Amino acid sequence: MRTIQTTGNPFDRGKQHGAQCRDLARPWLQDVLDKFPDNGGNLTAAREQVNTWLERIEAVRSDLIDECRGIAGGLGMADEEYFAAIFLEHSSWLPMACTICGVVDNQGHPVISKTDDIHAHERGMNVLEVTQPDRGYRHVHIHFAGTIWTTSGMNEKGLGIAMTGIPGATTDEDGLPSLFVLRTILPECATVAEVVRHVEQVPMNAHGFSLAIADRTGQTELIEATPEGVVTAAPDQRGFRTHTNHILDARFAKRNPPQAEPVLTNGRRRLKTATRLLPGLSPDEDGLGELLQNRDPEGPISQEGEDGLFTDYAVILQPCEMRMTLWSGPPSSVEPQRVDIGELLGQIETT
Repeated sequence: MRTIQTTGNPFDRGKQHGAQCRDLARPWLQDVLDKFPDNGGNLTAAREQVNTWLERIEAVRSDLIDECRGIAGGLGMADEEYFAAIFLEHSSWLPMACTICGVVDNQGHPVISKTDDIHAHERGMNVLEVTQPDRGYRHVHIHFAGTIWTTSGMNEKGLGIAMTGIPGATTDEDGLPSLFVLRTILPECATVAEVVRHVEQVPMNAHGFSLAIADRTGQTELIEATPEGVVTAAPDQRGFRTHTNHILDARFAKRNPPQAEPVLTNGRRRLKTATRLLPGLSPDEDGLGELLQNRDPEGPISQEGEDGLFTDYAVILQPCEMRMTLWSGPPSSVEPQRVDIGELLGQIETT
């Protein structure tokens, strides 16, 4: 997985990001624009929707739009082309069919893990960004090249997050789409409690996520968040908190749209596999690593084409150790690498 470094204000960080990922992101975004009319879409009408979409985001967090404008500049794309492509890709909402799991080990140290399961044409798009913002905490985060869609990461305070996609409605209110909400967490939060409050307070206007959270004090939590609100998920008898892609809280599920197929059935199969395996796994990095590498034929955690889904990366985050174990591909097929978060953040501090 490519590693990039960014520093400064939102626009400057975005421009550095775009320049370092131009070869990855620009062809992908251009392909989104080229295929839209071929699939019966009206690009002129879509551009009008883009303007409304941007206004609703900018009304809440103009800094996120500044970062996106920087990315467009670094990619060498006009703002209107870039935002149209991002809007179309986000609006299509091909759900990420990820699995997350968290636990506190026997030493009282929290460990959280994630697979990032995406579609064939999206493989290889994830990058690891090391960021020193002009305001907020330094952080390491993984996202699609050319986007601000953080899916996992850790900051200098030892706060770790890992997400999956869940269904949520789209509203006509000012606010942030779910993937934009995720971008705001690591620069601004230091503890699990701060994350929960933050997500509750930031207005979300599209889609949803479940999020495994852990911090250096030993706290861990798993939440489900959509425009309808935020709920927490209880651990099992051994302390594991696990989620795939359908809302587990029955009352909360009734207030949100159902998950789409094939992700719904695929996610239920993965959750069944995890529920069966976890009682026999150690509650630590080794146990979560074994879970991530699972290839159960009835519901593999590491996906290699099941229902058109592929695990593009997997990660284990250990906040107390400031460490990440990263698989840049299906963990059932590739070797992991150890990433020292403190070392990475120290490198960018001196550049």
